[in-house]
Amino acid sequence: MSNVRGRRRGPTPGGIAILILFLGVPLAAVATCGASKLDSWMPDGESIDTQAWLRTQDVAPGDTVAVRVAAKGGYRTTITSMTARFGSANVAVEGSRPDWGSSISARGGGEDAQGFTLDIPADTPQRESTIELKIAMVMAVSAGDRSFVNREGNDSIQLPITMRSPAARTFRRWMHRGMSLLSWLVSFGIAYWLVRLIPRAGAKDPDAENASEAFVQVLVLLIFGGIFLIGVAGQVAFVRPLLSTMATDSWFVTTGLMVLWMASLGAGGWRGMRRRTQLLRWSPLRLRSVIGSTVRTLPPELLRDATRHSDADVAKVIEAAGCTLTKTRQTLDVTHGSDHVMRMRPKKSSPWTPEELRVEVYDERVPVALLRDLTALFGPLQYRTLTGVTEIVEASVSP
Repeated sequence: MSNVRGRRRGPTPGGIAILILFLGVPLAAVATCGASKLDSWMPDGESIDTQAWLRTQDVAPGDTVAVRVAAKGGYRTTITSMTARFGSANVAVEGSRPDWGSSISARGGGEDAQGFTLDIPADTPQRESTIELKIAMVMAVSAGDRSFVNREGNDSIQLPITMRSPAARTFRRWMHRGMSLLSWLVSFGIAYWLVRLIPRAGAKDPDAENASEAFVQVLVLLIFGGIFLIGVAGQVAFVRPLLSTMATDSWFVTTGLMVLWMASLGAGGWRGMRRRTQLLRWSPLRLRSVIGSTVRTLPPELLRDATRHSDADVAKVIEAAGCTLTKTRQTLDVTHGSDHVMRMRPKKSSPWTPEELRVEVYDERVPVALLRDLTALFGPLQYRTLTGVTEIVEASVSP
């Protein structure tokens, strides 16, 4: 069966995959990591120079909780020691001594953070309570004349904590895990559809501005903006809710959760790209009934009215050409052996004219021989491919 193949235009699935892989996912990763700075805006407890966060939010008596403390002030700050008291439980945390020597940069950033775990006594009553934190630190502060001096400081924080029953604790933790899983699936779905919804670029007209390509470019920019926002949402909707169910605040676990969130974007984008690859292999083929060479004094592309024919008539011609016609819901698939030839999506019920058939071809291979056979029913036909190739097909006319 002879075919005419057009040239594909517009953004290809491979190009989109490369953009997402080398720009979109790193952009989302930066957004996810940057969103972790939201902690400084939402501490669970704070004082003049220190802030504290209760990482493990849903707690029952006998549990272990993770706490993180940050101190910031002057040019540089280091936490030298901490103590945490909750009922009969006491934890002492050894910090570090100042390591900045005799010179320091004012641009170096002055924050120091320490994390630790605290075992809640099993006899703790179920009520609102507080963890008492005492922090000792050393800050490098300005001494004038472009010099600094180390100043020791002490701070205390009352960190609120709610004791729940074991059943309530378990229920709330699984609720947070379920919401995190749902967020991961939503992120997967958004990435999938962001890739799927990039429209196919049409044929280029050298004499006219191609507005559709400009739309595609704007849409691609919006997609990357959406990916950035998804990265930020990862901290709020996935990483932090899962950390609240754990008795840890380690860098390894936090980074692992960030990577897992990024996997939702990568997997969704990959699946969307594969699906889009399959869909892009089908492209529209517009059919029109034309005069053709039947009246030599008229332009062959002049439109004419065509006689309607039933699905049985169309099937008979297709099968006579050695092809197989398969009907799936409202779609008529035409195959030749194991190869796709074309598919038709009628705009209305049978009988049809050529204009009432939404025809699509595979890999833009136009089945000219089959179209010529169909002219026995409909008369001369003009087809136009996605890339603008226009030809008239008609039965051989005797001189």
